[in-house]
Amino acid sequence: MTTFDIENSVFHSCRVDDTVVLKYKENAFSLLLDLAAREEYLKLLEATDETLEIQGLVVINDTAFDDEAGFQAFLELVRNVAPGSYSTGVGLHHENIIAKFRRFFGRRMLLSITMTKPQVAGIHGDVTGEYLGFILPYDTRFATPETRIKFRNASWGLPVSPGLSYFLPRFIGQGKALDFIHHSKVLTAEEALSLGLITDIVPHDQLETRCQQEVETLSNQPADVAVASRMLFNPDTSEFEHQLERYYTAIEQSAHKL
Repeated sequence: MTTFDIENSVFHSCRVDDTVVLKYKENAFSLLLDLAAREEYLKLLEATDETLEIQGLVVINDTAFDDEAGFQAFLELVRNVAPGSYSTGVGLHHENIIAKFRRFFGRRMLLSITMTKPQVAGIHGDVTGEYLGFILPYDTRFATPETRIKFRNASWGLPVSPGLSYFLPRFIGQGKALDFIHHSKVLTAEEALSLGLITDIVPHDQLETRCQQEVETLSNQPADVAVASRMLFNPDTSEFEHQLERYYTAIEQSAHKL
């Protein structure tokens, strides 16, 4: 198995020509608690950025992907461990769960906004607004006609992640972003396209190929202008770290009320 060819219970990745393709599986949110998979995931992103012959990264959710169930499982985990207590069933302090989330989430988001290679996402089926927040810092997002983006934070009792709170208002305006969150809106692929949240709609059987073609197009632009432009649009590390800290405070306060 090479650096880029990984198969575990959370994701599958491989090198296709000069592009790394990562596919999230059904229980991708267990990255939060699966230390081995989490480290493989972060090292994969770092290796993609550091390996000269790699042009870029494609991220796709597979047909079984269910991030809403993953977030609900995280909420149940937090609810079942009282603050400051120890659960032999879970084996985690309440504070340790939040700390694990904090370490992984922050590192993953910072890797996304600082990556020096093109990043392209393919979206298929039902995903949450939180998943959208993960990929809004990317260069391009393609979706299938079956895609639906569901904003569920209000029903979960969780504040929106920095990916949403920072980037979503910049795409669609603060008023509309808050409306989506407060009223648990569901967006179709066509609606997401009209708002500029995705770049194009492609059939599912063409999604991966279209994403790989986009990486090639962006990486072939002179002087890495595509990546330079995206990084200038995105916040710098210190600015986004401040947004992360605000989020950690909000989620810790919310978790103690669940």
